[in-house]
Amino acid sequence: MAPSFFQPNACVLLVVEGAAACSLWPAHLEPAPESGWSALEQEEWESITGFSGRLNEVLSRFSLPSDEPTVVTLVASKFWDAESVAARRRIALDVLAHLAEAGGGTLVLSHGHQHDASCREALTKLAAELSPEWADSRVHVCTGFEERVRKAEPRKTSSSSLSVAGQAAPT
Repeated sequence: MAPSFFQPNACVLLVVEGAAACSLWPAHLEPAPESGWSALEQEEWESITGFSGRLNEVLSRFSLPSDEPTVVTLVASKFWDAESVAARRRIALDVLAHLAEAGGGTLVLSHGHQHDASCREALTKLAAELSPEWADSRVHVCTGFEERVRKAEPRKTSSSSLSVAGQAAPT
């Protein structure tokens, strides 16, 4: 079972990177908050500068100081080149700065449909890098992943009674 990120009265913002394949609400993050939530999605053609500007505008309205806990979930794309990692870090820092100004909150780093072990490792590494930078504030960084369970594949048994095309098996 996934950890609980969303208290019943939490203000929740879902931030989706442009190339992240994501359903309306990522089910692996647990059921969508009952009190509602907001989403901001980067257009695939949109530059990081343009998206950062829109994100900061939304965050300035979204993370106003209040008694309600604030959670921002960043849904990362499948890209892990240097430019994508730098853009993701910039988005995370924008979010964390706004959460700190508003008195605290949580940034959840997650993934969309297209992910693998390297995605999980990279997001875990980013969370570990960011957490100490914000240790003195009431801001927390964590990860939320889909738990993929590998199904055991049935073992294939070998048999000496197999036939080769056109030949009968020895008996």
